[in-house]
Amino acid sequence: MSIDRDLTPALLQLVRDLADQLRPGSDFAQSLGIDHSLERDYGLDSLSRAELVMRIESELGVSLDATALSQAETPHDLLRAIRSPVPAPAAAAASRPSEPEPARVDLGIDYPPPTLATLVDILDCGSERQAIIAAITRLAVDCIGMPPDDVVLAPPRSVLKTSSG
Repeated sequence: MSIDRDLTPALLQLVRDLADQLRPGSDFAQSLGIDHSLERDYGLDSLSRAELVMRIESELGVSLDATALSQAETPHDLLRAIRSPVPAPAAAAASRPSEPEPARVDLGIDYPPPTLATLVDILDCGSERQAIIAAITRLAVDCIGMPPDDVVLAPPRSVLKTSSG
């Protein structure tokens, strides 16, 4: 399948900009290409990838399957996912009448203002910890449909105990 080359520069710039915003002042990502690793070379973790998908969908006007995002190792993989046909279950869901959007869950936390569109914006504005937690929770609820009670934020390298052990 041929990849639309018109999307390549725009997608690559979105990836580079996000990577550079995560490491202010370095501009290291501007020298990276379409086949460099999202994780190893660009330094994007799972939260950064979620942010990247939001930017891709917003800026390029395309939808990315969650599976494609988790399996993509390079920006080139993301381009392939953008151009691949919609999987059958998603196509069937698209043909059904749309359901009303679920109401936003009130967690008793003041959300950051809507003018802060990305996690980088929220972190840059010096918001308080609760605003950052609310934004991450909102992303988990809105983007992947995770129930708000299941969102657990823990420090890096911490081990969470579950009821099963």
